[in-house]
Amino acid sequence: HKEKNALKKIAVHKNDHFLKINLPTIEKGQYVLSLFSYGEKHTQSILSGENKGRTVSYTNPVINIEVLGSWDGTAQTLSKDVSQYETRNSFAILAHKDNVTGHIIAAGNFKPNL
Repeated sequence: HKEKNALKKIAVHKNDHFLKINLPTIEKGQYVLSLFSYGEKHTQSILSGENKGRTVSYTNPVINIEVLGSWDGTAQTLSKDVSQYETRNSFAILAHKDNVTGHIIAAGNFKPNL
């Protein structure tokens, strides 16, 4: 059986330079939508500071976080222009209860096929 508090799925698709975000119907409430742009795994040499001379591998590094606005839990489709990001960037959408630091109620992501 499914838990009452199971994470709800947000469907995310990309068409040219636009993300199509399909928000599901969930319990009516006050939610905040956030868009995370993240990159590919990469390795970087540290040139200064206490880790100088080390090499670090980053997996799914967040490039940008943007608050898209509020949502009341009603099913709807949003379109977001993401032309400012590189075509190889991936995206995650999170719906937080009450504010951007609240519990994550719904989530979805898009990863390009490169």
